[in-house]
Amino acid sequence: MENKNNSNDQSTEKTNNFSGLLIGIGKKLLVLIVIGLAIQFTLPQITSFQKNIMVIRSIKTWILGLAIIAQFCSYVGNGITIRELVKSAHRQFSILRGVMISLASTSIGMVAGGMFGAGAATFRWVKAYGGGNEGASLSASLPPILIDVVLLGISLIGVVNLFFTKNLTRWQASAFIFISILLIALFTFFYYALRNREKSKGIAYKVVSVGFKLFRKRVDQGRINREFDRLFKAWDSLLAGGWKGPFLGSAINIIFDMITIYFVFLGTGKAIPLSILITGYGLPILLGKMAFIIPGGIGVIETTMVALYSSLGIPSAQATVVVLVYRIISFWTPLLLGYGLIPFLSGFSKNHGTEKN
Repeated sequence: MENKNNSNDQSTEKTNNFSGLLIGIGKKLLVLIVIGLAIQFTLPQITSFQKNIMVIRSIKTWILGLAIIAQFCSYVGNGITIRELVKSAHRQFSILRGVMISLASTSIGMVAGGMFGAGAATFRWVKAYGGGNEGASLSASLPPILIDVVLLGISLIGVVNLFFTKNLTRWQASAFIFISILLIALFTFFYYALRNREKSKGIAYKVVSVGFKLFRKRVDQGRINREFDRLFKAWDSLLAGGWKGPFLGSAINIIFDMITIYFVFLGTGKAIPLSILITGYGLPILLGKMAFIIPGGIGVIETTMVALYSSLGIPSAQATVVVLVYRIISFWTPLLLGYGLIPFLSGFSKNHGTEKN
């Protein structure tokens, strides 16, 4: 009997080792697949990069440097948001780590799952760096919502300005109303979940069960309830005043992103008024973020932003140059940096994946 038990133990150990090996290989393959998709996605853009580089050369170097610094500060805002969200879950987190995770998760979202892929990567890396389940859950879900709220306020200012200058089109007004309704519905959902916590856990269990059945796995209702209790606890901390830090980080992100485009305008010899800057910036960025099926809002942001600035009196050629340079600094460069950070962060999360919370 003892020999039989030893044999079973050895068999189980071999199975566990084999499963661990497969999981390790799977994680490495996933990283390679993401990087491969990134290369495939980026290579077709090289031609346009080369054309846009010629445009950048026409801008004064020191002003271009200020635009790059402003964009770095914008990503520091993302790092602050993640740090403050983790802090609300009673954990400590580095702003630099938050910046790195923000860059890399955005890059993953471009080639794998959009906002859901980015959220999953954020959760994994924040948890691996000691953010805990609550901090990781908040960091994976809240930053896009907070940024959209800030953008909605800025877009409202822009829409009002367009209305009074008689430049507001029916399409722009409809898009703004649709996005506003979408965000209101999202906040209504969160409000309902917080007010009806037991019902929310029951609904979540049913939804997760459907997903687990597809993979022929059993779902632990007790674990789901515990995870939701942790998340509700973190939400309570946010509602008690912990929202101010994350909201400040999101505001810093958007403000310095606007400052980036202001410096680019300045580099082309045009110091635009604040009203024009805000009006031409808010709605296109908000539309780009809401265009879920278009990674990074490519095409949506550029065309709407050029059209808006042109309608506000900026020469079309100058508006095109400014928007192209702005997108290189604020989108394409951080995207490439994020791709480079993926292997580093993935390696760290693998080595610390067993950390207890």
